Amino acid sequence: MKSYLSHKTEKRKSKIDNSGWGLFAKEGIKKDEIVGIKAGHIIERQEFDKRGGFSSKTGEATLQIADDFFLGPLNSKEIEDIMMSVNHSCSPNIGFMGNIIVVAMRDIKKGEELATDYVMHINYPKFNMKCLCNQKGCRKVITGQDWQNKKLQKKYGKYFSSYLRNKF
Repeated sequence: MKSYLSHKTEKRKSKIDNSGWGLFAKEGIKKDEIVGIKAGHIIERQEFDKRGGFSSKTGEATLQIADDFFLGPLNSKEIEDIMMSVNHSCSPNIGFMGNIIVVAMRDIKKGEELATDYVMHINYPKFNMKCLCNQKGCRKVITGQDWQNKKLQKKYGKYFSSYLRNKF
């Protein structure tokens, strides 16, 4: 089981998260072009919580696909194949088509780091992280309830995961 990443992308040291990996454009990517498709096991919320949620090693490679369901690795051996290495930014260039397909929100130039705003796919009250993006308009703290912000809903529109978009 392995997540799909476009041949136009590559994982390398992140400019956003200095301690980890990021996904970069090896060549130009057009608006709405598919960048990746998330793979993983379907994990129910109770199990996800028991494993430590998004704060756990496997949780970092997990994508929320419904209020009570997540897609991700079951153990540390599966992380590398499932993790897409997409970091958060308050000025994202990728978003969602459906729940598991990641697309470009605008034309992306060669060398750009691909990043999404976690608001587009997380509805998890326990989620809270300090933002490292340093972009204009940075929210400084990202929470699992930010998706309820009407300004962000309008800003990202169709690029929200479909399960969240159906809530507003």
